[in-house]
Amino acid sequence: MTDCSGLGGVELSRILAGRAHAPVVYFARMGAGNVKIGTSTNLKGRMQSFYLEDVVLVVPGAGDVEDAYHERFASSQVKGDGRRELFHLDGELLGFLSSQRASAMREAG
Repeated sequence: MTDCSGLGGVELSRILAGRAHAPVVYFARMGAGNVKIGTSTNLKGRMQSFYLEDVVLVVPGAGDVEDAYHERFASSQVKGDGRRELFHLDGELLGFLSSQRASAMREAG
C-alpha cells in the first residue's frame, strides 16, 4: 500500500512522522512577508533546521520543479538572497498561493 494523501502523491503521513519521503517542493513562510521555496526529502526536519513558520503548500517534485517555481516568481525574489530561495509574499506568488489554498478548500469541502 502507498502512503499517499490524494494530494498529487504527496506522502503526508511520512512527512508528519518525520520519515524520509519522495522529494517535494514546499512553500513556507519565513520572516515577515516572505516565503521560502525549497525542496526536501525530509520536510519535518527541514522545517526545524530553518525555523520555518508555516508550510503553506507542498507539491511533488525535486530540483527541476523547484527551479521552475523560482523562475516563475523571480520578480518577487528577495534581493541579496544568495541561495535564491526567498521570495516576497506579493504579486503573482500571493495570487498563486491563494488560488491553491482555495482549490484545496473546495476539494476538501
